[in-house]
Amino acid sequence: MLEPELGEYLARVAHDIRSPITSIGGFAELLEQTLEEGDERLTYLRAIERATERLRALADRIAHDAERPEGPL
Repeated sequence: MLEPELGEYLARVAHDIRSPITSIGGFAELLEQTLEEGDERLTYLRAIERATERLRALADRIAHDAERPEGPL
């Protein structure tokens, strides 16, 4: 893949990853509001929230690399 094509591809991948991650994170926040502190399910829900944050950060790094003037890594 040529560098401009790779940059465009990475930008699309980052966008496609962000959409479901945003949905999962939003649903996790809504679920968290329905649970009380001490509920064991909060442990699992918070693990989901941490994982979505890591994936969101990964998508951000991919998008950033796609926009680099010197081309993607």
